[in-house]
Amino acid sequence: MSTAIEGLGQEKLHFRVLTSPVQDDQIAWYYAISFVARLVAYVSTLGMLLAHPEI
Repeated sequence: MSTAIEGLGQEKLHFRVLTSPVQDDQIAWYYAISFVARLVAYVSTLGMLLAHPEI
């Protein structure tokens, strides 16, 4: 369940990024990195659930 906790932390960071005066390219980089990280977390979690259906 560590991915869920990390997701909550990401949402807080996301809010902080939107409320601070940051340049557009930095926001774009943040979105790209955040999307990839979240995708990896979802895929790995899904893989674990499929490999171990008893969880």
